[in-house]
Amino acid sequence: FRSQRSNRILSLSVMAATAVDAKEAVTAEEEVLDLQLRLMSGESKAMRISSSATLYRARSMVEELLGVPVGLQQWLIDSKAIPFRKETTLAEAGVCNGDEITVVHSRFTPLLPLPDRFDLNLKSTREQRSTGYSSAFSMWYKLSVSVPEKKLSCEPWRKNDHDRFEYDLGAGTVTEEKCHWMSGITHNTRPLKDEDPLGDLLRGWNAPARLVVDAADRFWPLEVSDEKPDQAESRPRWGDEDQERPDHYAVSGWFLAPSEDCAEIEVDIAFCKK
Repeated sequence: FRSQRSNRILSLSVMAATAVDAKEAVTAEEEVLDLQLRLMSGESKAMRISSSATLYRARSMVEELLGVPVGLQQWLIDSKAIPFRKETTLAEAGVCNGDEITVVHSRFTPLLPLPDRFDLNLKSTREQRSTGYSSAFSMWYKLSVSVPEKKLSCEPWRKNDHDRFEYDLGAGTVTEEKCHWMSGITHNTRPLKDEDPLGDLLRGWNAPARLVVDAADRFWPLEVSDEKPDQAESRPRWGDEDQERPDHYAVSGWFLAPSEDCAEIEVDIAFCKK
């Protein structure tokens, strides 16, 4: 995802008030925070919110007041980032009376809103390299969605064959077509039960993304050192265990950011569950 540079920084001053003075309906046990939102230009706006409000609610109010999208806000206290979890309250996040919070307008653009009907093709980085790879790996994911019809089609494509999963949320069924270039095609239709693959996809897509700030945490680094770390020698073999990060030393040049002006964002989007 390419970044859009912005140096807009906000300063958030936090002060406590009594529950009697609160503008929102809160219980007597809740602490109310009077927040003063300040721009570097000197412009300021006041916001009053309960300490039991979630970070998502607080960020939504900041967006309403100052126009900074929820997914583009990064909060700092004493230069330390406040991890964003949608259901975490201000109190649980450690926001205390008198804290000075800096809200940074991040440089990246969040994922574009999805229309009611769309097709989406995802390409593996293995396909972009000219190196050989196992026929067991999925190289393409082709998704077709119709929200009004409550239907989702997902096709994981491999080197020699591909599967197809047709989810019908209205009927509560999934039709599976599994292919193998040697053994042929098998078909099966089963009930979805409590599965909601379309909802999982849409919720994951619309959830606030996390900007990866620390270079050591990047999935797509700008460069890889020539010196191979010791842990890279004993990476797990395929199928032995889940692997959350790639081995950047397995193939020269793969999983590298395409350019220095790219910002990396972390999302958790479920699709093509088997």
